[in-house]
Amino acid sequence: SFSFFSFSFFSFSFFSFPFSFLHLIIVLFLFLSLCFWVMDPSPPSSTSPLILSQSNGEEVAVDPKIVKNLRPHQREGVQFLYNCVIKNNNNHNDKNNTFDGNGCILADEMGLGKSLQVIALLHTLLKYSKIKKALLLSPTSLLQNWKSELKKWVGEDIKACVLDFNKNNNTDINDYDVFIVPYSRCDAIKSKMEGFFDTIDIVIADEGHFLKNAVAKAVFTFPTPRKILLTGTPIVQDFKSFFTLVSWVNPRVLGDTKQILSVIERSREKDAGKEEKKDGLRQLRILNRMICPFFLRRTSKTFLKSLPTKTECVLFFPLTETQRKLYNLVIDNYKVENNDHNSNLPHALNVVMKLRAVCNSPDIFARMALQNPQSFPPDILRELEPLYHNNDNNNADNNNDNNNNNNNNNN
Repeated sequence: SFSFFSFSFFSFSFFSFPFSFLHLIIVLFLFLSLCFWVMDPSPPSSTSPLILSQSNGEEVAVDPKIVKNLRPHQREGVQFLYNCVIKNNNNHNDKNNTFDGNGCILADEMGLGKSLQVIALLHTLLKYSKIKKALLLSPTSLLQNWKSELKKWVGEDIKACVLDFNKNNNTDINDYDVFIVPYSRCDAIKSKMEGFFDTIDIVIADEGHFLKNAVAKAVFTFPTPRKILLTGTPIVQDFKSFFTLVSWVNPRVLGDTKQILSVIERSREKDAGKEEKKDGLRQLRILNRMICPFFLRRTSKTFLKSLPTKTECVLFFPLTETQRKLYNLVIDNYKVENNDHNSNLPHALNVVMKLRAVCNSPDIFARMALQNPQSFPPDILRELEPLYHNNDNNNADNNNDNNNNNNNNNN
């Protein structure tokens, strides 16, 4: 039908009107535009309303100012999160209830916007009073990033606070909606702010694979059943760790994990028999059915058509003299330790993290040494002494400025 239409169109143009080269260009342009309009593989616009639920005359919808920034897979993700933590909570007596729990795992590949999906959900839940307080667990390095993301997408609609006892512990919890907390401070918060976790209605664990290391015992004692775990690497050939994540999100789903785990691990061993391998596959299928309702993972390949073209810009900067000296010291110490102790992979990765800190800024490297001096050799600590003094002076200057400002305000 397309060929016939195009032929008729050209025939009409050629014989009914005086023909010129300009006419041909116009006809070709219109024809190609029509083709691209019909066959365009890009997804529809995401500006249509995103209604998460409708019941008893109440409509819960994501704010349009957020919706306009959501790509199709993110709209699907927000709906998935809402269904797990809210809808499933309202349907525990429903025979069609999909799983026993109110948690979920969003395991999208890095770069697909997990943070925006969570922010869209939190904004909606707070707006419709589905929750009052939220706790966002994060590695220390991402605390300020989360605060910036919240401000970027929802402005002052959500009042967020970073709780870190390295700075202050005088926060009035009634003034904030979302508390951003490093994993390493959960135990301290539990002991110093009695009853704080009882006020939390939902917990989001960013980089959820940190839970596998059991960095904070308090993380496993949160009273709220609403939990969202974010990770780009849900399984790294370690089913035991994965079971830990699933059990944290929905403790009652897996039941006796030891038996399931033993069958799966046995099937993966080199000397496993044919029947044992079949049993392992059978258990994996059962496991997949059990977690499927509250586990969502998408990769960038699935959404290449809807994602913008990737642009990479590589800039090279030479190291400063201080950076070069610190960089070489880290390398030299690693060589010595490697020869003496035959260092393992985790130690090598730790060295890479130190080198990255040096390249970013000697000040960052100095702060790492201040927080954990026992992991730095004496020669590096000596080299960092001037930076310690600079940091102390800067902090003193900042404190003086703050005091002066306070005095001026009082006057």
